[in-house]
Amino acid sequence: MAPTEIVLDSANQNLTIYTLKVEEIIAKTINKITSAQTSKNWSSGPNTTKVIDLLRVEKRFNIDGWIAYSDRSKINNINNAGGVFTLDYAGSTYNVNFEKISKVEDARIVDRNVSNDPAWLFVKFSVLVGENMSSS
Repeated sequence: MAPTEIVLDSANQNLTIYTLKVEEIIAKTINKITSAQTSKNWSSGPNTTKVIDLLRVEKRFNIDGWIAYSDRSKINNINNAGGVFTLDYAGSTYNVNFEKISKVEDARIVDRNVSNDPAWLFVKFSVLVGENMSSS
């Protein structure tokens, strides 16, 4: 399977990541209410838990991949620009912000056969999908 390309774009920086793994996580907060059962009603078993779904949904991506070593400053520039940036993946564009970035320089990595750049940097990061609320 050929690597998927993800493009990050912000602050006049355009960065392509050749992915090894893309994990899409959708988490929803569910409020749970379980009422106590009185001792005289124990024979009827536990009460059923009631749930309240307020549609508080978070979507994030965890991404592992490679970037050209010559592009290593771009990921910092995108992060340091602050606010949201765009992530293009699988035909969709998302407004996202970094939660965590990890960069690994490994001298054993010489050629990943994804372009003519001979040196690569492994990156692992998490982004949260959302809109920027800070004032401009």
